Amino acid sequence: SFARLGMMQALQRIALRRNPIMVFGIGNLTYPYSRVSVGSYMVDLLAKRLGVPLQAHRTTSSVIGYYEPENLLLVKPDTYLVQNNRESLRRLSKHFDLIEPQNSIVLYHESLMKLGEIYSGRAGRTKHNEALKKLQEEFDTEDFYRIGVGIDNPVENTRFRGTPITHMHQTAEHLEAFYLLNKFPPQQIEFLHKNVVDRVFTEVDRSIATIRQHSPLSSADQKEHDPRMHYHGTSGPDPASVIRGSVHVK
Repeated sequence: SFARLGMMQALQRIALRRNPIMVFGIGNLTYPYSRVSVGSYMVDLLAKRLGVPLQAHRTTSSVIGYYEPENLLLVKPDTYLVQNNRESLRRLSKHFDLIEPQNSIVLYHESLMKLGEIYSGRAGRTKHNEALKKLQEEFDTEDFYRIGVGIDNPVENTRFRGTPITHMHQTAEHLEAFYLLNKFPPQQIEFLHKNVVDRVFTEVDRSIATIRQHSPLSSADQKEHDPRMHYHGTSGPDPASVIRGSVHVK
């Protein structure tokens, strides 16, 4: 199965294909299940949905997986700070010289939106998100797809009490940083799985479809692409009706 390729086989396949579509999940290696790592967490879930194993790739300081039927390169940065995710991107771009910004989808944490809201667009949202800003600087363009997952804000989330890491620093200016590094409580993880994950996958699927419309594909890619494939499933309500009112498209 293409989905179960070993690392060396996957790298060889990527080198042979044109225009891989990269799905890059912003995250912090030290806090894999924290709010700041929700982008990486979504990549974990997407890989599981597609049956793609994720493996460490030291050369690019990342954890990667490859889904050949759709020519998708799934990426989780292997860095200790989200601001340093750009180093993984820099190494990826150098190692896989066919990666292009316009063929990339970045999943990230959106701290200015309520839990359950989603942003989907090709620009913006960098002024308050240092990790996204750094990736944009590395791409040297804002012309890449980004899907933000709302995580709330500690100022508005009056239920936030913090775990021990929060109490290491009591100053107000550090509240947001430690809010981001804290894990989602179990009830919010459950909420994400029930109400957010499939909608994020829907937006990933839509972004891929748009990329394919505007990116030159080899004849082999065109034959292999199945437009009926949706990560949220092929049955159920119309995706547009599911996300209407909660997706902010720029």
